Amino acid sequence: MRKRIKRILLIAAIVLASAALLVGAMFLIGKNRGKVNVFPVQYCAMDSYWGDQLNSYGTVKYDRIQAVYLSDTMKVTQVHVQEGQEVREGDLLLSYDTTLTDIDLQRKELGITQDEIDLKDARNELARIINMKPYVEPAPTPAPTPKQLHPVPDELLPYVVDMSKGEEDDPYVIICQEPVVYTEAWIWELLKDHPVPADPEPTETPEPTETPEPTETPEPTETPEPTETPEPTEPTEPTEPTEPTEPTEPTEPTEPTEPTEEPGPGPGPGPTSGEYQCWAVFQVREENALDGEVLKQWEIMFKREKDGTITFHLYEPDEIYLPVEEEPGPEPWEDTSSGYTAEEIAQMKKDQLKLIRDLDLKLRMDKVELERMKRELETGEIRAALDGTIVTSTDEQTARDENQPIVLLSGGGGYIVETAIGEFNRDSIHIGDQAVINSWESGASCTGEVVEITDTPKKDQEGFWSDGNNNISLYTVKIRILDDAVLREYEMVDLTYMNQQEGGGTGLYLENPYLREENGRSYVWVRDGDGKLEKRFVRTGRSIWGSYTQILDGLAMDDYIAFPYGRGLRNGARTVEKDDMSVLYM
Repeated sequence: MRKRIKRILLIAAIVLASAALLVGAMFLIGKNRGKVNVFPVQYCAMDSYWGDQLNSYGTVKYDRIQAVYLSDTMKVTQVHVQEGQEVREGDLLLSYDTTLTDIDLQRKELGITQDEIDLKDARNELARIINMKPYVEPAPTPAPTPKQLHPVPDELLPYVVDMSKGEEDDPYVIICQEPVVYTEAWIWELLKDHPVPADPEPTETPEPTETPEPTETPEPTETPEPTETPEPTEPTEPTEPTEPTEPTEPTEPTEPTEPTEEPGPGPGPGPTSGEYQCWAVFQVREENALDGEVLKQWEIMFKREKDGTITFHLYEPDEIYLPVEEEPGPEPWEDTSSGYTAEEIAQMKKDQLKLIRDLDLKLRMDKVELERMKRELETGEIRAALDGTIVTSTDEQTARDENQPIVLLSGGGGYIVETAIGEFNRDSIHIGDQAVINSWESGASCTGEVVEITDTPKKDQEGFWSDGNNNISLYTVKIRILDDAVLREYEMVDLTYMNQQEGGGTGLYLENPYLREENGRSYVWVRDGDGKLEKRFVRTGRSIWGSYTQILDGLAMDDYIAFPYGRGLRNGARTVEKDDMSVLYM
């Protein structure tokens, strides 16, 4: 029984110890995890953008109304109607002369072409800015580590570093110290593995012999009797061997020292016949070290002739041979950035988007002006476009001074402004909502009412702003304005919708790299109220130029956001604020 109790206690102690180790390890892992950098959302987002469809623009058209405005090039010759007069469609309202010419029309057309080129260049420049790499301060260059030399022990010199080939294109590399000693035995140590293959001697081709004429078969002769074997003679005495010839001394090299007779390492002089040759590079290095700087170098071709004579020839080496590969040092810092900081690039993007908006508006206004000029050059007369009553008929000077129509004909209608709204904001406005209209030309302001929202997308989306995102569907919206407003047909106006649903209008526009998707839902990594990292899902709208995405809900400009890639991204991770986004590029 006691043994059983002891066993239970032992198991319990082991379990408790394992749990304590596990808790301690988890604590250390959590403690050692680095903090996640978070940045102000305003560094990577825009809080407004002109291209919001709930702050869109449109073109004015007459709806059972006709207003006659004078251009700078029109000179009135006669007004044919008076206030209160009833007119029929086609009646003459005004006669005029014009100073416009076909050349003026061609100039305007050329101006429109230039507008289109400027707008295209501005969009290309935006694409270039988006791809800019921010400038990052270079890391401080570490102090060079003192070179540690590893001298070859004196007893090993001369030291053959590479014994692989010993050929002309891959010679031996030998570290040596001066004066250099070349002994015949040591030279043979280099030569012994490099015999020169003998050239085969050519054999003479025998001359062809003439075929003898056939002769008569001779009669067989009798076999002779065997003769007696003679007795062996006594062997002659062997001759005394000749003394070996003494090896010849090597010729004197031109550099660096004369050969000596001191014995060198290696075996004896080897065989007395055969031809051998090899190449070797001799180097004198700093402190006789393998990794020391080369102070002197020369190349020698050693050769042993067939008669045993050793010769050598000096050659000028083509390059410095390095027997030990030196570790490459740090590459010099090279600035491959655009030269602008991340904050400067973000501001450049905003400025370029505004420039694109301005150029787009200029192009549209010039097109409207071109249409007016074409109509002005047609006949020199303006006739009634509908049945109605003359509401206004004034003199030329008053119309010009007050920027009023010289003739206003009403058939009980007003003005219609036609615009378009993107698919993400279509449900944000309704029939009957009010809109504020501001004229681009006169600056006049008035109020209109939404009277139509189409249920199907526009087939022809040309001429409407889509923020560079061709995947957005646009829906036609029409707004009616009463006839007491002072507007011109075909002029451009800005519209600001009222009574819109909450969150349906302007929004926050976040750079796309900070947004990720999971199961079809978009999310960001942000800092929560406790300073910890949080994975937060957001509601998105449309895309702008493929670089920004509208955030309709879930993120505010005063939040702090993390780059959604890298280590340490988890709910509850500790965060640290960073004001310099260049750390993302280091």
